[in-house]
Amino acid sequence: MFENTNAAKERHRRFVDRVVLWRTVWGLKGADVWASTTSTADTTRGREVIPFWSDSALASQCAKEAWANYQAMQIPLDLFIQRWLPRMALDGCLAGTNWSVHLAGHEIDPDALRDELARQSGH
Repeated sequence: MFENTNAAKERHRRFVDRVVLWRTVWGLKGADVWASTTSTADTTRGREVIPFWSDSALASQCAKEAWANYQAMQIPLDLFIQRWLPRMALDGCLAGTNWSVHLAGHEIDPDALRDELARQSGH
C-alpha cells in the first residue's frame, strides 16, 4: 500500500543503508509464495508490489492478516540485485521498502532500487 510521507521516505533511506551494510534483504514467504499486494498509488494503481525489509523484526511485524502464516526469510543482497530485481522489472512489479506495521510505505521501480543500491554500495 502506497504511503507518500516523509516517514516512508526515511524508512526507505534506512532500508538502502542497512541492506548495503548487512548485505541482506528480508521478505515474507508463505508455503509456496512470497508476500505481495496491489499498489494503491495514483500513478501505479493495480501493479503488483512485493515488500522487502532491512531486518527480520520489521518483516515479522507485518506477518499478520492475509500474511499471518508467512515467515521472514533472508535473501542475500547479491541475489536480490542480480536475480530478484531484474525479474521483478520484467514482470512489471514494484518493490516496497521497509513497510510499516500498517502495510504501507515507499514503492519503487526495481531498476531504480537496483541503481540506488549500487550507488550506495559504491558499485
